[in-house]
Amino acid sequence: MTFDYASSGQYNIYNCGGDKASQLQDLLDDLYDGLLPVIRDSKLPQPSPAFRTFFKESANAPFVTALLTNVTRGNAMTPAAPPVSPNGSPAFFCVDGENQFTYTAPDPSTGVQRFYDTYTTCLEAGTNTASYLGFTPPKQYIIICPVFWSSSVRAVPPPKTCLSLSTYTNKYRENGQRHRLFRMWVLLEELAHYYIYTSTLRKDAPDIYDVNKCVRLAAKTAYLNAVSYVYYAASIYGKCRGFPVPRDEGREILEVSNLDDPSDDDLNDTAWNATSYDATNLTVATH
Repeated sequence: MTFDYASSGQYNIYNCGGDKASQLQDLLDDLYDGLLPVIRDSKLPQPSPAFRTFFKESANAPFVTALLTNVTRGNAMTPAAPPVSPNGSPAFFCVDGENQFTYTAPDPSTGVQRFYDTYTTCLEAGTNTASYLGFTPPKQYIIICPVFWSSSVRAVPPPKTCLSLSTYTNKYRENGQRHRLFRMWVLLEELAHYYIYTSTLRKDAPDIYDVNKCVRLAAKTAYLNAVSYVYYAASIYGKCRGFPVPRDEGREILEVSNLDDPSDDDLNDTAWNATSYDATNLTVATH
């Protein structure tokens, strides 16, 4: 068994084959170009409507700007792990068979230690395109599942791809999945997970997918939600103009709870890829 290696700037690409590695390199180039106006927006003296919608306060701007800048540069926040990540920067590991990337971790429902094979997990999840695995201490592996390459997952959003806003309910009319499920934004989401975790070591970060639930996150947690970076970046990238009106001055923005809001679509907003931070016995195939 032979595993191929490629790179894109500081990013590492492993076991993806020539064609898919080339596609990842193109996607990372597209993501770099797409994030430049987003970073400029995050630095504005007065937060833009998009920034206020997803991050609430200018106090979050330094963290948001730093994270997005790290994404454009591929900065390493983890130790080197050759041959997959010789520089310590994030490594995209394409799994296409069993026993390529395995580990042991507590089952999220029972707490009992069990064996995980990421390829099998990808197939069981069905629609799971990629995942960042939150080990302790942090590691740099981002798993790319086979469905990531499906024709149903488009590479880059068309121009002016924006969510539809109901001015009557002051909410988006959809859950946001159509807005975020492009390969370029999938990479941003997983890289956001990496940089949030390695920057804060927070194991209690929210993992909210429904866009209306993201909007309701309070400022103290909004910057810790990886998908919020996707909605924010997609809004700037699409030159979107429709955003929920902020609550009246002096009214507290309510933190979203773990309870389902019947007005929102039923998405799995309760677990971060069902991956424990207490994983052990990591095995990465290298030959």
